Amino acid sequence: GRGEVSPKAFATFATAIDLPNTTCVSLLGCCALPFGLQGREWFENFDVTTGGELPVDENDCRRVDSLRKTVDDVLALIDALSGDSTTTNRVNTHCPYTAVPKSRIHVFGFSDGGTVALAVALRRFGKQRLGGVAVVAAGLLRETLTKNRTSKESGVNETQFQPNCGAPTPVTMVCGKHDRVVPMQLVLETQKLLLHVNPGCVADVFVDERRKSHAMITSPEATEHLMRFWGLTLGVPNMKAQALGEDVVEIPGGMGSAL
Repeated sequence: GRGEVSPKAFATFATAIDLPNTTCVSLLGCCALPFGLQGREWFENFDVTTGGELPVDENDCRRVDSLRKTVDDVLALIDALSGDSTTTNRVNTHCPYTAVPKSRIHVFGFSDGGTVALAVALRRFGKQRLGGVAVVAAGLLRETLTKNRTSKESGVNETQFQPNCGAPTPVTMVCGKHDRVVPMQLVLETQKLLLHVNPGCVADVFVDERRKSHAMITSPEATEHLMRFWGLTLGVPNMKAQALGEDVVEIPGGMGSAL
């Protein structure tokens, strides 16, 4: 989220949920906060000339353009991790690990980081689709939603707003009913847009009735919702039968028989 000074908090979260057969990478916002403020942000939010926040205006493209650049970099990182050679001009693609299929790469984000994750989901479908995107207290930029309603233009990538593009990245969103920073209505509008872009898309919303502030998940119900989503979308790695327990027997291909 905006203002984070270290990626450790989300690395700790990843350790706590302990997803099986999963490697987690915690990223910090790519832009330094202006005016000497401590912390990072994912895209521009402040007017460096006035010191005020950028207006939520569909005719002001500064936040949208800044977000697009960040999303381009995140997608380049994903492509590099998956062994996609088209990213060589954007990131250092040398990676000591085995390439991971895009369908097994998931993105999680909170607040502004969640906005980035949702924008990533809009641009990854078909053969490029990801395993899933989960966000907490996040929605698309209002400028993006407004433009889509009036002119069907995207603040992320115009071509992504054509319906029926097929095989979308599944998305889930957790929001607080009384969150004033990212209101529930903004999250629901984001859901509508995702379903408009891909009518068959998984884009569900869990509303935390008890959460009154703009914060990470704390309730067991919200945590269980995320775990169910990951339980349905995380890929199952290839493994030997003995890894599942002594009482599991592996039957080689072609040796099964109908009963």
